[in-house]
Amino acid sequence: MPATDPTTNSIAATLAAFVADTPDDAIPAEVRTRAPHHMLDAVGIALASTRYDFAHKTLTALRGLAGEGPVPVIGMPASLPARDAATVNGLLCHGLDYDDTHIGGVIHPTASVMPAVLSAAAMTGADGRSVVSAYVLGVEVAARLGAVARGGFHQVGFHPTGMIGVFGCRWPPAGCSA
Repeated sequence: MPATDPTTNSIAATLAAFVADTPDDAIPAEVRTRAPHHMLDAVGIALASTRYDFAHKTLTALRGLAGEGPVPVIGMPASLPARDAATVNGLLCHGLDYDDTHIGGVIHPTASVMPAVLSAAAMTGADGRSVVSAYVLGVEVAARLGAVARGGFHQVGFHPTGMIGVFGCRWPPAGCSA
């Protein structure tokens, strides 16, 4: 490609290459150990959220749109299509607003990334190592993009988790054949 091609040095291309080219074993052991703690914290919040009306209304609405599917909803007697399960699970993880916050970007990365990773893993049969890798890399992307904005999303009336959390939702991670 010519040097004037905007994709050769774009932020998106650089960030995508970082995620695509990062093998599982490049993730530091301490990060790989800590990541499941954040994931379990989100599951705990999701379980607590199931006691609230918003959780049941959301599940009813999404179940009415696409019906049942193969991916479980955290803490509820339901399985939905992957997209809908990720949506409900994300709502549950963020529903009480006690989920993790990346202060630099004022974003709750786990609420976006983990439900997408869990849905993708359920659909592909991915192993735990691949799930943790996808989660870590997704959080890294969301946190980096959030940090660039430096709270600017809130200043113009947007919630960073909804605006950029989606960019951390990638599957499969590098090295995963699932």
